[in-house]
Amino acid sequence: MSDEEIPLVGGRSTVGVVRIGNTVHRPSGPWTNVVHAYLAHLRNNGFTGAPMPLGFDELGREVLEYIPGETLATPMDPGGPLILVPYPESWRSDEALAAAGELIRSLHEAAMGFMTDHANWRLYDAPMGPREIICHADHGPWNTVYRNGLPAALIDWDSARPDEPILDLALAAWHFVPLVDEEQATALGFEDVDFEHRLHLFLDAYGLEDRSKFFVALRQTKERESQFPRFWGLGPEDAAEFVNGVDQELRWLAEHEAELGL
Repeated sequence: MSDEEIPLVGGRSTVGVVRIGNTVHRPSGPWTNVVHAYLAHLRNNGFTGAPMPLGFDELGREVLEYIPGETLATPMDPGGPLILVPYPESWRSDEALAAAGELIRSLHEAAMGFMTDHANWRLYDAPMGPREIICHADHGPWNTVYRNGLPAALIDWDSARPDEPILDLALAAWHFVPLVDEEQATALGFEDVDFEHRLHLFLDAYGLEDRSKFFVALRQTKERESQFPRFWGLGPEDAAEFVNGVDQELRWLAEHEAELGL
């Protein structure tokens, strides 16, 4: 097996990710050991939509199974502004959206039973609560491996954290539906987004029957993103710009509540 390091570029925040043969080597953090134990738990519970953890290399990088398939390369400097690129046509289909909902439901079911008192997560600093499971917490097509146009696995688990399933599902809905303004929808390749149709298709596929709290979950998952700058170590100007973006998304949500049909 070749030991050549092939850079895997295009991610939104993590640099220094490389492929060596059938493995991926990534920078590790204080949360990595717990995330690896969690990924092993998922596999033991039959969930194959995440990489197997394979320990650490001689440089202290985490080592994970390489999952073949199609991924979205986002050409950007992790320290620069977010650049949106169009999702492939098949990824924007109803079939792909429904498959994403099914994948996340399978993940949440497999996560049951994993417990930890760890509190030093990448973007969170509290232990698990009584109604929480460990979740991916950074869902989106950019962190998904697609095969034949359908989502097959989730990658980039370093933002995993304890969360209530409905909040993790709401986070995923923002990005898979997607819940975006017209300019962003066009940048992602959508001519038009029927928000009610796509959101309910996603929730149907997941199996969420009681939707009475889902709009609040959509709001809450955005509200707490305003805390991210303190984990990233952003300066006041960059933090203000990020929080302003969150404010715009919350305003969009309030203006489009009726279109979601919740």
